[in-house]
Amino acid sequence: MGRPRKEDRPEAIGGVILRAAEAAFGADGYRDTRLSDVAAAAGIRRSSLLYHFKSKDKLYAAIVDRAFSELRDVFAASIGRGQTAEQQLDAILDGLLAFADERPGLVCVVLRELVDPRGGHKEQVADAFGGLVTALETAFVGLAGERLAPAFPVRSAILQIVCAYLVRVASGTLGDRLWADRDDTRILARALLLTAGTGRPLTGAMTPIPPEAL
Repeated sequence: MGRPRKEDRPEAIGGVILRAAEAAFGADGYRDTRLSDVAAAAGIRRSSLLYHFKSKDKLYAAIVDRAFSELRDVFAASIGRGQTAEQQLDAILDGLLAFADERPGLVCVVLRELVDPRGGHKEQVADAFGGLVTALETAFVGLAGERLAPAFPVRSAILQIVCAYLVRVASGTLGDRLWADRDDTRILARALLLTAGTGRPLTGAMTPIPPEAL
């Protein structure tokens, strides 16, 4: 078997490093994560890791950028699926919740930056996370249109739903105990957004969001 082409190797190795770093930073936090441990998990030497990412700080920033880029792709792909508002909301939730379930390390990274006063990447995470919430808000407002209840706190409702799920994922088995081993996210989302948010259930289609808005 021939060796991988030189131009293919950096991207492949970079992806392996980022996945290993995401898990390490999620488990141990920024300060307690050692680059040597990330390198070992990626199956490379520390010097090789530093060839691709010049510092611990740059590696941390890279995992946040990459993860939210992938998350925006997941959200964009879910827009417009289904005929009714309920189906479309479920499609968005299915994509976002599955992503969170598959990436618990990233969930822990995001939550730490949101609550730890010592976090060094608060602005980066706040911008990326806030952009996602804004996209969700835009999607729902487009769906509700004139039926949106006056002064309904759309953004707060979305943050309540999303943050609660992030806490559950980050809590691991403890989250299953606290939430009684069941997931009512979809029920809550429908109740908050499709009933309380408009005063009555919606049956219309969601307004597509242009890619540049994500």
